[in-house]
Amino acid sequence: MDYGWTSLCLPAKDLDRSRRFYEVLGMELVEEIEGVRAVLRNGPFRLALMTFLSEPLLNWRGADTFAVHDTVKAAWPDAPGVPNAYRADDPELEADADGVSWSTRDPDGHEIFFDTNDLETSEAGRARRVANILRDAEQALERAGAPAACLAALREEVIDKFTDSSEGVSV
Repeated sequence: MDYGWTSLCLPAKDLDRSRRFYEVLGMELVEEIEGVRAVLRNGPFRLALMTFLSEPLLNWRGADTFAVHDTVKAAWPDAPGVPNAYRADDPELEADADGVSWSTRDPDGHEIFFDTNDLETSEAGRARRVANILRDAEQALERAGAPAACLAALREEVIDKFTDSSEGVSV
């Protein structure tokens, strides 16, 4: 089963200040909704700073939330919560696509949130994910001190051939 990708989400009292702190630690900003959320990366690790959270949580994106729920419940029958489908046109939500979410707790009480929408599971969404994985590998290799020839080969033989300028993958 594809479990998607995971990010750590932290509450941020002062989003700009928190973002700058993590940038000093070498993280790169990949997405921001000013005053609401900033997503940073270091290789494949994603950190989401959010002004609306009351506690930290782990967020899984891009997986089949119903299948993950079934797998978790089979092993941990007392895991709370059930998946809920949502619609982008719901005025109570700020969703950009239809999707499914499920909030649960691990055995120690930490919040775990699964949320996948149609933009992530579409062909274009999967292509963006592959492009992100390739760019994460490039960044990790660069920071690990990979030889220039290794980085050049990765860029020329893989990244340039399989990604396009819109961050999608051309297969």
